[in-house]
Amino acid sequence: MQNNAFIFLCIFIFVLSLVFVYYLIILIDEICKYLNCKLVKRPKFMFIDKAFGGETRISKLTFWLEVTTYIYMLLYAISCIMIFIIPNKILLYFLFYLPLAVMGMSTLGLLIDVPILDFLKGNIKYENLIGAYRILSEVEGKSVTTNEKYVIIFTSNNEAKIYGLFNNGQLSLFCNCLQAKITFDKNCNGKFAIEKELDKNTFLYDNYFLITTKYEEFEAQKNSKLINVLNGENIFAFNGRARFVTEKNDYSKRICSIWEGVSITKNSLYDDNLLHRWEFKEDGTFIYYKKIDDAWIISGNSLNEYFVVGNLLCTKWIDGDNEFQESWEIIIREGSMEREALRKNENDELYIVKFAMKNIDYKW
Repeated sequence: MQNNAFIFLCIFIFVLSLVFVYYLIILIDEICKYLNCKLVKRPKFMFIDKAFGGETRISKLTFWLEVTTYIYMLLYAISCIMIFIIPNKILLYFLFYLPLAVMGMSTLGLLIDVPILDFLKGNIKYENLIGAYRILSEVEGKSVTTNEKYVIIFTSNNEAKIYGLFNNGQLSLFCNCLQAKITFDKNCNGKFAIEKELDKNTFLYDNYFLITTKYEEFEAQKNSKLINVLNGENIFAFNGRARFVTEKNDYSKRICSIWEGVSITKNSLYDDNLLHRWEFKEDGTFIYYKKIDDAWIISGNSLNEYFVVGNLLCTKWIDGDNEFQESWEIIIREGSMEREALRKNENDELYIVKFAMKNIDYKW
């Protein structure tokens, strides 16, 4: 009877040790991300997935710590079964001292890692973001389509400029240099908010908690809300990790010319094996030409507008009664332009579209 009570005490200590391990793994994963350690895709079998908000990427160290925890649980479960089949004093000591040792090491790890994480958080500064083109690249570890990408340029501690297409079914915006207010939390170096009235009925609240900042990229926990100011209802809400990459090039001037090209992506909506021609003007408008026989004829499209920020080309036009908007990522070099976009088909499957283009005005 005493042995059974002692075994149940051991199991209680074991469960308690798992709680300590649970929080230690969460802490270590955060530290690894602050240190920009390499991340891997989270396997679906990971048992503490919910603790990370369903994140899809974890550090390699976190992965192996979780695997080790699985082995620890399996070993302890086998030992508990064995003690009832073959009573053994050594096995009994093992059941008692192993979780105590794990709990002690986890406690030591927490005592060491908490101040380390606080130090790293203190060195994540909003000021590091000012001055570059920051383009949304991933959400929850998954690439966003090119039409979902937007650019933030942090111009000061209290102002930012936003560029991109914003379409969520209820709201459609073609944002060319949207001035936004920045609220910087002085009590927390890594926390700031973007607030902007998008139109007379819609207000954007964008809250960021920085996780990593480098010149090449930054990652943040992003909490966004689009509010209908008339009735206070949420039009759109998002809460999750977002990664922004830095674009060093600006093609806003170099694109002003006539470009001719063809889709080089097979089996897509853009694959028509025909030459296309666009003339991008300095006033932010463009002309699209269709080739009929051997002559280039201006299309009947209207409201042909565009802007380029960094390497992101955003366009909109009206064809008949319908308005269309598209974003592309471009690279311009020596009289040639590559246009590429990640799109989503009707089945929500991702595919890549590419155009190879040449500058008609370029002196070869």
